[in-house]
Amino acid sequence: MQTLWQTRLMRPAYVAYAGCDIQYHRAPPPPDLVSRLHLVARTDEGLVVVCRSVEGWRFLPGGTREPDEPVPHLAARELTEEAGAELRS
Repeated sequence: MQTLWQTRLMRPAYVAYAGCDIQYHRAPPPPDLVSRLHLVARTDEGLVVVCRSVEGWRFLPGGTREPDEPVPHLAARELTEEAGAELRS
């Protein structure tokens, strides 16, 4: 049985600042549909890795996929570029 927040999270929504429609799914999308990726990375202590912009905003590491770049490589590259961290699994 889904909780109320899970039901709300899984429903389609419009994100005005990004100008796009989104919907969360439990299964990963087909790789050809992935153009951007942001990931929730955890440290060995279980803390979530976040980045800070020059304006002071906090954000999850991620970014735009290069042409023909495998999704796992995208995740590892962005985690290194944005957070200086290494993807282990």
